[in-house]
Amino acid sequence: MPTATSTPVSWSTPPRCPVVLFARERDLWRTNLYGDVAEQLTEGELLDWQPGTDDWWVTALSTPVQISPDGRWLTFFRERIRVLVDVTARAAIGMPMPHALIGDWSPDSRYFAYGTDEGLYLYDVQKNRTNRWVDPPMLDREAGVNVREVVWSPDGRFIGFACCFTPLSEEAAASVGQVWKLEVATGQMETVGEIKAYVAMDNPLCWTAEGQLVAAEELAERGQGARCSKWGLSAFPLIAPASPDGTKYAYLGPSSPDDPFWTGPSLLTVSEAATGEVLWQREISGTIRYITWSPDGQYLLLDDDLDRSPIWRIYSDGTGDLELLIEDGFLLGVIPQWCEPSTDNSAGGP
Repeated sequence: MPTATSTPVSWSTPPRCPVVLFARERDLWRTNLYGDVAEQLTEGELLDWQPGTDDWWVTALSTPVQISPDGRWLTFFRERIRVLVDVTARAAIGMPMPHALIGDWSPDSRYFAYGTDEGLYLYDVQKNRTNRWVDPPMLDREAGVNVREVVWSPDGRFIGFACCFTPLSEEAAASVGQVWKLEVATGQMETVGEIKAYVAMDNPLCWTAEGQLVAAEELAERGQGARCSKWGLSAFPLIAPASPDGTKYAYLGPSSPDDPFWTGPSLLTVSEAATGEVLWQREISGTIRYITWSPDGQYLLLDDDLDRSPIWRIYSDGTGDLELLIEDGFLLGVIPQWCEPSTDNSAGGP
């Protein structure tokens, strides 16, 4: 078990990089890829989660901590307010984002786009200001706006989002919505398809390597990877981002086709991004739900949907055993840049 401090530590002497961010109870912690130290970063139960309860399961997985691509900003939802944390200054503020449950960081880390029942909004980190990008009259008022599954394209040119959901039928626990693509520079919008939403299953919206916007449900059937709006519990394999060099995909799913609700062991698959050829597969006991790459592409980090459970790592070439990284925590992400407090203020801030 890694040693842990009981109070916030000085960020002037961080562990070896990159930093692995995880939650324990209702606070943020960090370790490194070796798991030889675990340091508590916040006090006072900053996260609005309820460990060990169904409330935690719903909140933590539906509104996860989201890390900006440059590693400077963390944002999460607490008590109906979205909180922004500047990790270089250890400062937390409330963002002017009412009901901003669904959102995504821009690739340059300046903007956070989010959706509500009233439209699509854009928060500017430098100016600490929110503007509405998509006005409800531009959409179908009769269908309702209820924007969901916001996701930036990897190149930052477009924002994809789903909206305007209507029930498939009175009996069905599902609805169907429109998929929209917004060009950031011009504000031009177009519909590019449909997406289903389920009561008991997530169906994120994803950008493929070819620049298409599709639902994860459809993408999973192809066995491809992509950049998706969020990860969550589902009855289809979760889609992981490509490896840092863009040559491989890693994804998870039930190890048996006879386990459609994914209650048993998981199957980890790594494939070639260009051809889809499977490079290797490994069955893992336990229902592993979350996967991410280390910045150098050497490791895959794995976790399940429980708040009190191990975080694992495995070599991304499939060799070696599954190794324990942290005995008790919930994996949030890896921050390659977060090594020393930044003195560069060029990015601006609130």
